[in-house]
Amino acid sequence: MGGWSKGLTKETDARVAKISEGCSRARKGKHYPYFTTKGRPAWNRGLTAKTDERVAKQGWSRGLTKENNTSVFITSEKLSNSSSFKHKTPAHISAIVKSRHKKPNKSEFKLQLLLDSIYPNFFHYNEEQVIGTIVPDFISGNGYKLLIELFGNYWHSRNTISWHQTELGRIMISNFYGYKCLVIWESELKDIPNLIDKIKVFVSTNC
Repeated sequence: MGGWSKGLTKETDARVAKISEGCSRARKGKHYPYFTTKGRPAWNRGLTAKTDERVAKQGWSRGLTKENNTSVFITSEKLSNSSSFKHKTPAHISAIVKSRHKKPNKSEFKLQLLLDSIYPNFFHYNEEQVIGTIVPDFISGNGYKLLIELFGNYWHSRNTISWHQTELGRIMISNFYGYKCLVIWESELKDIPNLIDKIKVFVSTNC
């Protein structure tokens, strides 16, 4: 069965003429309220948020960000791992980390010694494993999904860092992939007794 416009032209039918005009305006980048950029009649023509729930839902995320809303964060994280963002896939990130031959710095080595003194062979320094879009500093073994991040006070306190490099960003990304994350600031290595208590509370709460 042919389409309704089969055999019709803009010269012989007003409806075809109107659609043709809409396509022409769209191609020229001009605003035409009844047509989408592809020249087809807009699905929401004449509809409002009060008369159609689909229109109302379009603005649900207005004013929300991944920093203050879990639903927006989950959507953002899924997009970052979709085929449209291949440069952020775990495989690509892992390849980059391997090429850099990641090794612990002085502070990370000090924290590793402290972790071994509290929980021998439980946490290991992570050289290449990717969790979502991050490479955590320390990962637990024995089937427990615990992560520890060591933040340098200068680097992670800058106003220009990306959201995933903030303490909240690291914790939310870790939680999204089923891990619990503890962020330790480099300055906390100066107060070992309090740091030991902090680590013990984290482990006992999540194991």
